[in-house]
Amino acid sequence: MCNLSEGIEERGIEKGIEKGIEKGIEKGIEKGIVKGKVELYYNEMHLSEKEISEKLGIKESEVKDIIAGTVDSALSKASKENDNRDSDTITMDSFMDV
Repeated sequence: MCNLSEGIEERGIEKGIEKGIEKGIEKGIEKGIVKGKVELYYNEMHLSEKEISEKLGIKESEVKDIIAGTVDSALSKASKENDNRDSDTITMDSFMDV
C-alpha cells in the first residue's frame, strides 16, 4: 500500500506541475498581448496613458509601467548597439595603424 500511495502522490505532483506550467504560459501570453497593445496605442496611435487604460480595462499605473519598460528596453538596446559600433571602430582604427 505504501508504494501505491507514493505512486499516486507522484502522479498528482506531475499533473500539478503540468497545469502550473500551462497557466504560467497562458499568463505570459496574456501579458505579452497587453504589452503589445499598449505599445501600439501609445507609439502608433498616440493615445494618452489614460485613454489606453480605459480602452484595455487596466490601471493607468500598469500602462505607465509598460511604457517605461519599453523606453528602458529601447535605450538599453541602443546603448549596446553604440557600444558594438565603438568597439568595431576601435578595432578598425587599430587595424589601419598597422
